[in-house]
Amino acid sequence: MANILALTRHTRQAASSRLRHFDLIPYLEDYGHTVSVQSLLDDKYLAGLYGEQPKASMAYISRKYIDRVRWLRSGDPNSVLWIEKELFPYLPFYAESLALKGFARSILDLDDAWFLRYERLNPRLGLKSMSQKYSKLLSSVDIVTVPNSFLAEAVLARGAKQVKIIPPFIDAERYSYTQRSNAPGKPPVIGWIGSPLNARKYLSPWVDLLNKIVAEKVADIVLIGAGDEVPHLNARRLDWSEETEVAQINEIDIGIMPIEDCEWDRCKSGYKLVQCMISGKPVIASAIGFNRVLVEHSVNGYLVENTTHAWETAIRRMAASRDIIQTMGVNARQSIIKRFSDRRVGLDILLDLVE
Repeated sequence: MANILALTRHTRQAASSRLRHFDLIPYLEDYGHTVSVQSLLDDKYLAGLYGEQPKASMAYISRKYIDRVRWLRSGDPNSVLWIEKELFPYLPFYAESLALKGFARSILDLDDAWFLRYERLNPRLGLKSMSQKYSKLLSSVDIVTVPNSFLAEAVLARGAKQVKIIPPFIDAERYSYTQRSNAPGKPPVIGWIGSPLNARKYLSPWVDLLNKIVAEKVADIVLIGAGDEVPHLNARRLDWSEETEVAQINEIDIGIMPIEDCEWDRCKSGYKLVQCMISGKPVIASAIGFNRVLVEHSVNGYLVENTTHAWETAIRRMAASRDIIQTMGVNARQSIIKRFSDRRVGLDILLDLVE
């Protein structure tokens, strides 16, 4: 059995760390593997990142990097490194290569196109070596795991030796199906779930349209996890927590996921859509990247072009019909159960990689 060193970016408070590492650890242990976890950044850092408290200082972050170095030096060299994103964000590849050489095998998991963060650095500012860091990292680890084929293709194009797709898993029993019964004359509720940073990025372009929808009583808006971002958007805001997210999603009727037509967004896993759909909510999503795989247009939701007219038409059409909401909601749940509710699919792949 393998000794696995899980090096996550964050604690399970962050969705990527929770879904791609922490949620899988109990099952690896059930199969006899030993898993030790070291999270680079704790909840204090996340609170600062999301504006809930002052941002973490460089001294604080430096101490966290030193903690990781010490932890790696104490690890068994026969262990399998199971890395989330990278070992040392924004340090040169040399730091990663030293750590990788000290262990038997390495698995790098990516939930997003993190290599773009480096490729966009301006080489004229003396950052050429940093802009190439991720391509070197991808070609140095033994295996890269990703949630979908879009990201797999991008990683292979950048020199990864071997890529495996571990699709997102979602627990159908945890996300129980609930059809809401609105009071007569009360509009349906459109919901968005995500972090404050993503709220700022993805909702800001649609404030005028969404405010118009609310003002005309076409629908109400609920934001889960957005915090105080996009303050001009007329919406009810719910603080996200792992314990309450299922109940919060059940307070909405329709899920939305607007994204941009760029490489980063084309590689996204669409997990927020998956959460809404498994809860029996039809969705409206930008017709980009993996969204096009998750959403079957006019069956379990609407795929729309990123124009105000297209989004407004889709929202009005779905919000006006309780029958559409109910029928597409049932279809949405069934489509996710069929594709993403069997943990064995991804777990078998991971077990093969670590054994």
